Amino acid sequence: MGLRDLIIQFASEYPSAKKESLRGHPTAALMKKIASEVAGCGVFGEGYSVRGSVGKGGWAEIPWVAAFDLDETDTLHHGLVAVLIFSADMKSLFLSLNQGSVTYFDSHSRAETNRHLEENSAALLGELDHENLDSGRIDLGATSSVGRFLETGSILSRRYPIDNLPSDALIVSDLAVFRDIYSKAMEAERRLGLDMAIPGRRTQVPAEFFRERDAIAAAKDALGMMLCRRMEDGTVMRKRITETEAYTGERDSAAHARFGRTKRNEVLYESGGIAYVYRCHMYWLLNVTAGREGDPQCVLIRGVEGADGPGRASKLMDFRREMNGLPLDEEHGLWLEFSACDAEMEAGPRIGIGYASEEDREAPLNFRLRIRKS
Repeated sequence: MGLRDLIIQFASEYPSAKKESLRGHPTAALMKKIASEVAGCGVFGEGYSVRGSVGKGGWAEIPWVAAFDLDETDTLHHGLVAVLIFSADMKSLFLSLNQGSVTYFDSHSRAETNRHLEENSAALLGELDHENLDSGRIDLGATSSVGRFLETGSILSRRYPIDNLPSDALIVSDLAVFRDIYSKAMEAERRLGLDMAIPGRRTQVPAEFFRERDAIAAAKDALGMMLCRRMEDGTVMRKRITETEAYTGERDSAAHARFGRTKRNEVLYESGGIAYVYRCHMYWLLNVTAGREGDPQCVLIRGVEGADGPGRASKLMDFRREMNGLPLDEEHGLWLEFSACDAEMEAGPRIGIGYASEEDREAPLNFRLRIRKS
């Protein structure tokens, strides 16, 4: 099945799919096939990342497939991007040179963000050859903040009616046109000194950080980092991690993996950098998997600045069941950032594990920050 047919099938299935659970749904898998076709069509080579999205924890109003030039960005939250965007009614597909908005929106009002996008668009349009392309705002029929910002953030676009899609060859030809425009837009962005709200370029902690460390090393190294949580209103809460605990797998009598793999703990057996969230009393507690796939180690986030203890951290940052199994990255709304911190580390026994063996109760696997007083 080619790209055109995959797009048509996806658009026809998506409205009914949204009424069902997202996890493991075949329509979500169909989006991965579309992204794979775009990645493999020969247009976006080395230096690009192609990724599709149908939402995080729940179905998106506006699904998309984006090609990211990694010299610019690897997220739809900031910078320039070439993206295929479905309208909310699944009747149109837009190929758009667009600009990420979420990072800018973190610290600006909605009106300021829209004005920022419009000003950047106008500046870049003056530098780009856009004959036979539509310029400026697109109509996705969006009601969500993300969708509306994608409407305003569009610089150049081409609309395809789903019921009259062109051939694979023509879609690929258009992708090549937009790849070249994307490259020229990046050059113009830098020449004009435009603010695309790209923060510090690669402050986010990558998944490899947790894959390359066991739970003990990851628990120590995560201290002092910023835990970042995108809230429902679109703002980002950033809190420094002040306390962690390491759980080292099936031989650790304090760990959830002590009885082996279960439905509850299956996320632990994934590779490092995945959120493992479970309920304890009235709170959802956040852990991060560590190490390699199949080795069920994790780090419990026991405290952040302003909230000592995992329950208080959960209440402050609104951890939820829906986070369980999600990668820790900006795209999924929960991630870590590197941050300088002038502090010392203290180690001691873990807390609240009276059921564990004496050896595991006394193991110094609880780590806390002690901020130096100036």
